[in-house]
Amino acid sequence: MPTMKPISAAELTSLRADVPAVACDTSCAIKRKTRTSDGYGTGTESFSTVATVNAGLKSPTARDLQAFAYLIGSLKAWIVHFPYGTDVRTQDHLVMGSDTLVVQANVSLSSYSSMTSVLAVEVS
Repeated sequence: MPTMKPISAAELTSLRADVPAVACDTSCAIKRKTRTSDGYGTGTESFSTVATVNAGLKSPTARDLQAFAYLIGSLKAWIVHFPYGTDVRTQDHLVMGSDTLVVQANVSLSSYSSMTSVLAVEVS
């Protein structure tokens, strides 16, 4: 049986540059909840854009849906891909055109991933 050689750091860097260029074709604003103090001990929460990057969408697999059923329930879910290293966190809002998605989980495969991938659900 042939053995697989691990990819080199240079190959991985090349993949991380090339794959998102092909797979991420939609502009996406990543918005994160921020809290602004009102001076009375309480605050106002709002979403501020932390980055605008290209992203790609794909339908989750049956395994994804089963593994994260407790998070997504009956909501429409998507796997959203970003260039590797994109700062995207749970509960961030992803605005893609007229659609808004809420990040539920990071589903990047490993340290050898060529992209950062998250599971997100549509909000109405």
